[in-house]
Amino acid sequence: MSDLMPSKPSLAKLKDALRQSGRDLARDQDWDVQEIDAITGGVIKNAENRAKVFEPVKKPRVNDYAEQINRWYETKPVCASDPKSQIEWLKHNATPALLHDAAVNWNWDWGTDVLDWILRNPKTSFSSVSFQIVTFVGAGSLDCNADETGFIAEVPSRLLNGFYKNSWSLGPSRRISAKDRELYLAAIKRVENSNKWNIPDSSFGPFPNDPPPNSKFVFDDDGNLRVSFVEWKKSQ
Repeated sequence: MSDLMPSKPSLAKLKDALRQSGRDLARDQDWDVQEIDAITGGVIKNAENRAKVFEPVKKPRVNDYAEQINRWYETKPVCASDPKSQIEWLKHNATPALLHDAAVNWNWDWGTDVLDWILRNPKTSFSSVSFQIVTFVGAGSLDCNADETGFIAEVPSRLLNGFYKNSWSLGPSRRISAKDRELYLAAIKRVENSNKWNIPDSSFGPFPNDPPPNSKFVFDDDGNLRVSFVEWKKSQ
């Protein structure tokens, strides 16, 4: 413990004195003693927690999951949050497994510049691109922010001409059921100029083979590319 903090015996005396002072004050002012005890206890607890900051930590608590997660998020991201730096990194490091994972799980709130690059990459899997285009158009999102989403109109022709070579299965939560398929098809037909949304039947699945595990990198909740928790633990 730091020299700035009192020793444990003197800390105990300080706590007793604080409690007694609170009770004396309560009696003088005709306050509720139990209520004052509760307030005093909170003050003491806060002081004890602050004291722990000065205690040296010999080893990280490797079994403390919350602590590990916090340390993971504090590690330097693979690249910054701006799309240009992410795309530049992807150009040199993206694997088919990473591209598949990114396309399937991409949140449009993260922006579309990186997604556009992913959908233009022939290493991205046919199934993940299919999932993006079918759910996007089928959900009636085409008219939302049309200036930002126009790039998606180029995807169906790539699906038809064999641009995407890899095709892996989608996880259970991403598979398009027969019922959803009919709903999406009906929605696509209602889109203005629907002829350009000539999405092939193969884009509705089923798709072969599970993708290889991609444990090195993940996109976090803000769309930033980071070292995965599994990979980070290997370096500790």
